[in-house]
Amino acid sequence: MTFAKNKLNRAIMLAMLTTGLAACGADGKDGKDGVNGTNGVDGQASQAPGAPGADGQDGADGADGQNGVAGQNGANGQNGANGQNGQNGIDGKDGKDGVVVEPLDPTVLKRLATAPLGAEFTGMYLNEDGAFFLNVQHPSSGNDTADSEGKTFDKGTVGAIVGADFNALGNIAELDLPVTDLDKEVVQTSVGIYQALLQQTDVMTDGTNAGDII
Repeated sequence: MTFAKNKLNRAIMLAMLTTGLAACGADGKDGKDGVNGTNGVDGQASQAPGAPGADGQDGADGADGQNGVAGQNGANGQNGANGQNGQNGIDGKDGKDGVVVEPLDPTVLKRLATAPLGAEFTGMYLNEDGAFFLNVQHPSSGNDTADSEGKTFDKGTVGAIVGADFNALGNIAELDLPVTDLDKEVVQTSVGIYQALLQQTDVMTDGTNAGDII
């Protein structure tokens, strides 16, 4: 039985070898190299440009910065130096001895002169010779009465009371108020006479001389 089996296996193997040998043919000739294929045609570039891309979205707001550090207080400035004392001024010249005037007693005041209508006296001045200067300001333009010297007082007048030494006048009589219109339009005095030296629109002699006191 075993012998028969082995025999059968050898028969099968022999058959297989025979079949394999019969199947193997002679080596075939080498095939020819294939012809290289031609290069493909390049594709044409796209003529129309691509559409622009959409705008990007806004970026988010940046974070708030931190608060700055508070500055320090500045140092106090120094006090300025004290200024130097100014020099002493020059002593003024001694004044001339003036006329001694006694305190006035309102109960014994006396009228010395009266001004023309509309006017007031200004520029009163007493010189060393005892002449008392007395100017007539803003008299009425309607005054047309002439005084004893032939002057009318319808314009501003520079003058003086002459004929009396006011530096040694002594006791004098009081002048009464003028009563008549003629007396009201001129300068009246209780002593001496009033001399008009220069009136408005007059031309001074040599441009500086207003006339001599009588």
